[in-house]
Amino acid sequence: MNIGIGGDKTQNVLWRIDHGGFEGLEPKAIVLMIGNNNMFFTPETGIVAAALGIQMCVRNLRENFPGAGLIVVKILPAHAPGHRFYEDIKRTNAALDPLRLDSDAKVAMLDVWSDFTNGDATIRMGFSRPTASTFRRRVMPCMRRA
Repeated sequence: MNIGIGGDKTQNVLWRIDHGGFEGLEPKAIVLMIGNNNMFFTPETGIVAAALGIQMCVRNLRENFPGAGLIVVKILPAHAPGHRFYEDIKRTNAALDPLRLDSDAKVAMLDVWSDFTNGDATIRMGFSRPTASTFRRRVMPCMRRA
């Protein structure tokens, strides 16, 4: 089940968690992909705020669904190297590392940046989702861990 809404930022997800938007759900596993839309506002709010928003989503999801495994997917690349949006995504993903979100045994981090980019860091054209082999290699270990 996909309960994301186009245009969501971390604060939108937090609001829905805190106001019963997931009430009645008992997931076994959760995949959290959030943060891209926060990049529109990093000139005003900063990189740290985006990373901390992701951290709060993780905390709230773990609190509300303690039995569920949680895979946190780092923000996927967008635009091109050198573009502010692209560079802010890279900086936000790097800011997630010291937060150690995966120090919780039920949380696994998944960084698929290299699966979406070429050797020169440009985004692979026409690449919209991982292949079956990428899924087995990258996602399945996270599912087992979380």
